[in-house]
Amino acid sequence: MAYTLQFHEAASKEFVDAVAWYEKQQKGLGKKFIKDFESVLEKLLDNPVYYSKITKHFRQIKVENFPFTIVYEVYPRKSLIHVAAVHHTKRHPKRRFRKP
Repeated sequence: MAYTLQFHEAASKEFVDAVAWYEKQQKGLGKKFIKDFESVLEKLLDNPVYYSKITKHFRQIKVENFPFTIVYEVYPRKSLIHVAAVHHTKRHPKRRFRKP
């Protein structure tokens, strides 16, 4: 089954902010973050229910080489993956839960 990704507005902003911050720290590091992020999204699209549940509805997958997780919900009937947060693992954990 082919799934569609839908990003919460705040999750999109978290991603853009993270890319900008890494690029500011070191030239090319933002691009590395994007590459690793996209790699994780491909894995997620291949098998969204494989990754660990953190609540009744939310799951998460770690972004390789970076302290971020992608927090998401799966809606099989709609073939939809809702990305609720691009969560930095050092931030307050309750901020990662957002409904569409």
